[in-house]
Amino acid sequence: MIKMPDKKNEKRAGMKWNQEQMPVLQRITWVDINRFVLIFLVVAGHVSTPYNAEIYLFHIPAFFFLSGYTANFHQKSFPKFIWKKFQSLIIPYFCINIAFFLLRYMLHCLDLEAVFYKDVMTLSQLGLKMGRFFKYASSQDIGGATWFLVVLFSSNVMGFVVLRFAEKCHVKDWITLLACIPVYIFCFYLHSHKIYYPYMTDLALHALIYFILGFLFHKHQVFFLHINHAYALPISAFLIYFFGRINWIPMNWPTRYFDTPGTNFIAALAGIYLSWFVSVCLGKIKILNGLLSYLGTKTLSILFFHFIGLRLFYLMLYLTGNGSSDQVRKLVAQNHDIWFYKTVFGIGFSVLIDYFIRKNDNIAYLFLGSRAIFNERGKDQILPDR
Repeated sequence: MIKMPDKKNEKRAGMKWNQEQMPVLQRITWVDINRFVLIFLVVAGHVSTPYNAEIYLFHIPAFFFLSGYTANFHQKSFPKFIWKKFQSLIIPYFCINIAFFLLRYMLHCLDLEAVFYKDVMTLSQLGLKMGRFFKYASSQDIGGATWFLVVLFSSNVMGFVVLRFAEKCHVKDWITLLACIPVYIFCFYLHSHKIYYPYMTDLALHALIYFILGFLFHKHQVFFLHINHAYALPISAFLIYFFGRINWIPMNWPTRYFDTPGTNFIAALAGIYLSWFVSVCLGKIKILNGLLSYLGTKTLSILFFHFIGLRLFYLMLYLTGNGSSDQVRKLVAQNHDIWFYKTVFGIGFSVLIDYFIRKNDNIAYLFLGSRAIFNERGKDQILPDR
């Protein structure tokens, strides 16, 4: 049974309390491990596993939930908060995607493009595609996962506004959460009618309820103080199995392919709980928690570079006679038998790239949002290592 922390053992629980009795997040092991668990599921989902139906039920909402859980609005003004998020999310988003476009064009210039792509990227096409990127946030294929940063930035800004407004107006937390429900339902109307807001603002509105929920779960220590795990664990596991295997429901954020507000929310909440439970349990395994915590601080690099790692993985298979050239040219190749090896290789490659990028503070700042360049180590951001 998981031992639940309270105010008497807050040091061991990794948190302290300010004068308003609002828990301020320190570096908690399960949070870093949860980062890794979720990014592992992201990469695994991209390599196409036999468990994709279950993974896609919750892995994206869980990231927004954890971002809300680790958010701290009480130490920053609104402009400072926006600037901080802009540096850690939007600057890396633009820099890494521009680098990916240039990499694609460089392959064309070196006559290596045919190894990885079926089409070509001429200089004029590079200009057109980069124009679409700036106008519509249309990324190069290996940067396809970077859409998440834009949505995360917007949901953080929205969450700041909502929670600060609720605090100043003395709105009860349950009312604040209820107020997000109409917005959440409205987003399903937008998705079903293929109404897309600029820079995926519709997805940010959709994510807001998970962000607020995460913030309130942390504030009231719901996981540790208000859940009966003897019931929550089997019920959550059954819901994920039911919606993943028996009565599958879609949840694909980039394509706006969802089921209903109720089923998607229930499935997401079940998965969020399970990912938390698994993370806490892994944190109790001393031989693993250090490594998993470290990998959890490399989430942004894994998000950025795992697609390149997957391409290289299939290139090695092709060169050794164990794969086809067609697999190398696909962003996601269907091969369930080796999904775990692909996932591990993609993550390992990303961590290696992260190591070299962090050798230079300026490059680390531009591509990873690392704040070493301006001497600030934040602890409330879900993706970049601080």
